[in-house]
Amino acid sequence: MVLLICSAFNPVHAEEVEIQSDEGYSSKNIPVVQKVPEYSAAQFMGPAGDPTPAPAPSVSETVLGEDPEFIKATPDYDPGITEECPHGRRRCDMDKSIDNLENQVKDFQTRYKKGELWTYPKDIQEEKPKKTKYGTKALKYPLLLPVYLTRAITMPIALAADQLIRTGAAAKIVDIVSNDARTFWVYPLIELGFGSGFGGGLGMTHYNMFNSNYTMSGSYVIHINMDQQAKYSVSNPAIFYLKGRAFAFEFVGSWDHRNEAAYYGRGIGSATNSKGYYGSDEIEAGGWFGYEVYKKLLLSLHAYFILDDSRSSSKNPLVQNTVTAPSLVAFRNSLYYIDFGLDLTHDNRNSQASPDKGGKQRFSFKRFQGLGSNNYDYNQFELELLQYIRLWKPRYALVLRTFWAFQQRTGAGIPFYRLLRLDVDSPLRSFPWGRFRDRGVGVANFEFRYPVWEYMDGQIFVDVGRVYRNIKDVSFKHLKYSVGGGFRLISGNYFLLRFQVAYGNEGTRVLFKTSQEF
Repeated sequence: MVLLICSAFNPVHAEEVEIQSDEGYSSKNIPVVQKVPEYSAAQFMGPAGDPTPAPAPSVSETVLGEDPEFIKATPDYDPGITEECPHGRRRCDMDKSIDNLENQVKDFQTRYKKGELWTYPKDIQEEKPKKTKYGTKALKYPLLLPVYLTRAITMPIALAADQLIRTGAAAKIVDIVSNDARTFWVYPLIELGFGSGFGGGLGMTHYNMFNSNYTMSGSYVIHINMDQQAKYSVSNPAIFYLKGRAFAFEFVGSWDHRNEAAYYGRGIGSATNSKGYYGSDEIEAGGWFGYEVYKKLLLSLHAYFILDDSRSSSKNPLVQNTVTAPSLVAFRNSLYYIDFGLDLTHDNRNSQASPDKGGKQRFSFKRFQGLGSNNYDYNQFELELLQYIRLWKPRYALVLRTFWAFQQRTGAGIPFYRLLRLDVDSPLRSFPWGRFRDRGVGVANFEFRYPVWEYMDGQIFVDVGRVYRNIKDVSFKHLKYSVGGGFRLISGNYFLLRFQVAYGNEGTRVLFKTSQEF
């Protein structure tokens, strides 16, 4: 069904069209092959396949229009009113964006009629490697091999999508799962290979609540072992302005219920035969409030109330029988925390669903302060560096990422189920959920991403990482690794789903999920 929703966003038209793309391509009087429904540019905006909505545009990119508060707060602001732009520069910029979107719609209509529905976009067609004074760019040829291989494997998907769209089935599904304005969506959530067995559920997102730029989203997933997760959030990237820059906020509430959570012990040397199961519940509510102190740089303060509860599992072997009691810090206790701190995030990626330029850098400090008789306090520090490097064409990208986190004990200890994890979510994609835990973790990810079809990207990845007891123990010995590949479905600036196969030190894992890894 997710594939149907993805495929439905190729608008079609039954009349002659004239198109003019950014690269000057034009076409006139293309004969009509088939009478099909017409969709507007507004309807082409696309759904959100991610259970959490795609991040809102940077505050600096928010269309401010002629907001009196903004003008008042910015004495040197020039609205740019000219003969060509009588309503101001920002209105003209918005009109140009709409015109560009309409041209994209017409371009899709043309390729529909040519039978090029899922074919490769014209702006990223491969070119023959050019000669240079150093000879042929031979590196490009081996990098194109996975492109053709992935196309061959996924050809049935492309053909099926073409047929479903031509018959109008995909368009009917889109009408069912969204409103007329295409601002509200209900979509399926699917998960496989992440530690709780197969799971499914529903997500919903509203991108313009109250016509005030508020985004609301919610999701619920249940697995075959009855593990369940639910989440609800409300956000706004520009509540009000100060000196021409906006304040943003997000409120989040979540519930994570696990009957068969796995614990293997602490450290990179924990063995697979030491695995035991426990049950847990976590309820979290709170949010963050931030200000864009510089272009693309957001400083935010966060505060969350957390309720943690751990218990025996319904599945054997039980964790209390596989791990010594002193290692199970705070087991069978109900703990209350206040998590407060600050985050500094710089994000200049050129897309949320399929970026090939820019990056994201984030530093976080979190203080987990116990409430009541809870003396399991600690601090947590996180650093994430993510960079996308475009290769010879759009959507061909090298992705480099590293993530480090350390916990500083300030109380009686850190609950064993709150220790940092190195697993499929880190991601170290060939290892199960909860595989390695300790007070420190470091992971590096390397990916080559490439376009396969109009709405599909392929990927080849390598993940390496390990956990640490203390900062002084940091080393690059005994690293765990994962290698693999897969494909990702996207629609415009919305991520839909990913399918991956990963191999590592402890075997192979197949992953399927309707959210991104990073």
